[in-house]
Amino acid sequence: MKHLGFPRTYGVDQARRGWATKRDVLNTRPVEAFLAGLKGGTPRAGAQRAKSRCARRDTLRPPGGRE
Repeated sequence: MKHLGFPRTYGVDQARRGWATKRDVLNTRPVEAFLAGLKGGTPRAGAQRAKSRCARRDTLRPPGGRE
């Protein structure tokens, strides 16, 4: 039974470290929204934030990756 705590330790807690909220996680939504998300019917709540973070991060790196 001890192993049942692993999803929380490695899933929920790690998502929280990354500032993920319920809006960012597809399987926390109502069934209709979940199914629409699987089909691509609605954009993910955090998709825009993730894109802007990546764009910013890319501008800070020199071309070609690492220094």
